[in-house]
Amino acid sequence: MLAGVARYVREHRPWAIYLKPYGVEKSLERWLRAWNGDGIIAAVAELEAGVVKDLGIPIVDVVGLYREEKVPLVHANDEAVGRLGAEHLVERGFRHFGFVEYPFFWSTGRRAGFERAVRAAGAECAVYDLPYPRAGLGGPEF
Repeated sequence: MLAGVARYVREHRPWAIYLKPYGVEKSLERWLRAWNGDGIIAAVAELEAGVVKDLGIPIVDVVGLYREEKVPLVHANDEAVGRLGAEHLVERGFRHFGFVEYPFFWSTGRRAGFERAVRAAGAECAVYDLPYPRAGLGGPEF
């Protein structure tokens, strides 16, 4: 993704890239009010999006955790990622399939694409729903 942004910047000069300083989210609104930029490409969290939108700064999200129609999202096609993974395995002759679904939207989309492709190939797919991570979970004995 960063390579794509860099290529766009080279092709559509003049642009300046500014990487936010570590920990700026603690004073994001104050920092943005003093910032003299034209727009933001960022991994947007709900709190950050509210501040940016209130200030009228154009924003493009690159993660997808914050979903709003008016905030454009540049992200992988998760269903296609899952489908391609399944097709790769089917082409190599595998016949027994499983998918570990992490409790986030991107994993759900990938599982859907994977399952659909496996079923289209005439096979079944077992799905394990990984529990949402929380304190104390982890390691082989969770």
